[in-house]
Amino acid sequence: MTYQDTTTTTATLLSTLSGRFRRFADECRDSTPFYADLTLKVADDAALLEALMIEDGELIRQQQPLTLMLFGAVNYLSRRYSVPYPGLDDYPAGDPYPAFRAFCMAHRDALRNEFRTRIVQTNEVGRSALLLPAFTTVAARFGGQPFALIEIGASAGLNLLWDHYGYRYVSPSDATPISYGNPESALQLTCESRGEALPLLSSSATLPTILSRCGIDLNPINLQDPDAVAWLEALCWVEQRERAQRLHTAIQIARNHSQPHMLQGSVFDLLTQACAEIPAQVPLCLYHTFTIYQFTPEMREQFTGLIAAQARLREHLAHVSIEWLNPAGLPELRLARYQHSVLVEDTLLAQVDYHGRWMTWL
Repeated sequence: MTYQDTTTTTATLLSTLSGRFRRFADECRDSTPFYADLTLKVADDAALLEALMIEDGELIRQQQPLTLMLFGAVNYLSRRYSVPYPGLDDYPAGDPYPAFRAFCMAHRDALRNEFRTRIVQTNEVGRSALLLPAFTTVAARFGGQPFALIEIGASAGLNLLWDHYGYRYVSPSDATPISYGNPESALQLTCESRGEALPLLSSSATLPTILSRCGIDLNPINLQDPDAVAWLEALCWVEQRERAQRLHTAIQIARNHSQPHMLQGSVFDLLTQACAEIPAQVPLCLYHTFTIYQFTPEMREQFTGLIAAQARLREHLAHVSIEWLNPAGLPELRLARYQHSVLVEDTLLAQVDYHGRWMTWL
């Protein structure tokens, strides 16, 4: 490769990275102005992007969301070094970027090592508030029968324990919130309910009955491993202290209960095995939240075929997803349902917030 070729390749990669960071700034502005402002500065800082994220003429991690990786790794290392998150104390009165950039360059090698060895796998427990109405819908579609759950990309399995939490759905048009789930739980999740009425009862009631639950993940998080938990916590956006507290509480609940059965490896290798452990007459619900956006288009097509293959082996199968694969890039809660191998329903249930703050039921 000539010098000119190398320069062209680097320029292309920097353009790609800059575009990713700019898109992330637009997406996260409402949730974290601090990260959004930093992101725009990073997008314009070619020297920083090249120093941290380009290696041997390639992006350091092709399939990972490098925006989340960067802010998570800085959070992780600042905690390890027992220093405040760089730039946060200067914000919003001052410009946080000089302190942030200085930290990144001073710890360049450590950050690059985190990029090489970590994966972004948040376990946002607030999404359970989005999943609950979907699961009650699935239960109704299954005629009230108990069903089995398999989560793809389960991380630490916290959203598999959704029925250990309490819920409050607050409507802008109704001053009285709807309470649901376990009112005695240490974790009470609040979600703003927009749009149509949620398919929930008006007070705490019996939740859908789950016969078994299983998680599949490339790298299941062991909640007894302090370093794994530290990385999981570092992926919480540093401004969102309430979100970090939710995660901490959910981890404590999980440690006090039997963790769900977890399988380590690729869904393409393990889903057939996981499904085979569930009798064919037992209704099955597969679900995932912000997982397959990291798949290539070919992998997504293969994944769809894998689900259809499992549907041919069962009486009832439901597929619940929260992803952002539509052209507008907006998160959607969807339900696909198979009956005797036939796809009988493919429904957009709701538009949702990334972290479960609100949902617009459709």
